[in-house]
Amino acid sequence: MSIGFSDEKLSFSRRSLKRVRIEIVITVAVMIIIGVLSLALSELREYIINPVIRDALGFPSGYNVVNTAIYATELALSAYLVYTICLYFGIRIKYSYVLMFIPYVLSAAFLRVLEDIGVRFHYVFISPLLQIFIGAVFVSSSLIVGLIKRETVASSLLVVLSVAILAFLYYSIGSSPYALIPLALTPLYHFIKTKEGKICLTGALMMTLALISLVEAVIGIRAFHTAPAKMATAILLMVSSLAVLMGITLGIGFSMILPIAVAQALDGSATFIAITMYGYYEKHVVSGALIKHSPVLYLALKIILGVSVGILAQYVSREADRQNSAELKNVAYILLLYGLALGLGPGTRDLIRIILGV
Repeated sequence: MSIGFSDEKLSFSRRSLKRVRIEIVITVAVMIIIGVLSLALSELREYIINPVIRDALGFPSGYNVVNTAIYATELALSAYLVYTICLYFGIRIKYSYVLMFIPYVLSAAFLRVLEDIGVRFHYVFISPLLQIFIGAVFVSSSLIVGLIKRETVASSLLVVLSVAILAFLYYSIGSSPYALIPLALTPLYHFIKTKEGKICLTGALMMTLALISLVEAVIGIRAFHTAPAKMATAILLMVSSLAVLMGITLGIGFSMILPIAVAQALDGSATFIAITMYGYYEKHVVSGALIKHSPVLYLALKIILGVSVGILAQYVSREADRQNSAELKNVAYILLLYGLALGLGPGTRDLIRIILGV
């Protein structure tokens, strides 16, 4: 079985589907066990659940070694799960499939800022629940258009899914009727013919509702901090030039280096500006330790990390083309997907918070 999202010239290796199915089951089981233990054991609740509750209630909260290790493990397992699911169903990812995830990432950023502002309380807007929610919507949309052959049925299911999600978000945010404008756009599912376009529309509808609600929430704010945006733009332009230069110098191209490097630089620069100029503090364990030692070192390492992961993804992509391997190509795109999401989401949220003074 093959669900085409990519170049049909690439092929999968003759790997046993039974073995892949077992790997999927084991991965899901391990992720569930970790989640259940986090909820069931009082020792883990203190480090995992309670910080989420404190954050949602507006009390000082942050990450610790325990929840950082668990979140990192779950993140790695989720990436492997995406890889094995693509392998099992014969899904060939392509560049546009990754880029259409951007509206979902921005939706998460806007919704998180709304929670920071205190528009309305809801646990789903707290990390990592928000990321799980957005990821579930993305996967659901992808499976609907990928597995259901009849376009009319798939489009109708996407309409139902989108209406349910928009209604949930509208109720959770408690915004004005203007935020329901995206509901009027759901018939577009029946006019958009590409699978990527339909998946992107789901994210765009969520992003539009969140953006309208955010604009309405901050419309009374008179003084915006413009300096952070200017400084971040300057840093991103320099990193963009560096990414392009590295790709050209290495002779591998820069289609993956550029977005990953820029996304990670956005996250790093927003954190750097927030802490050094506006007195914010870093919640993450590793980042906090680096910033405490040297904020400049932290920013430099974030940029180096983004460029390095981008180069790795670019090399894997080239090797996939050389070997005619759809598996390696998917690995490259998964690196791009996660590198983009982990930088663009928190970076956008932090930069908006600084600009608004939240």
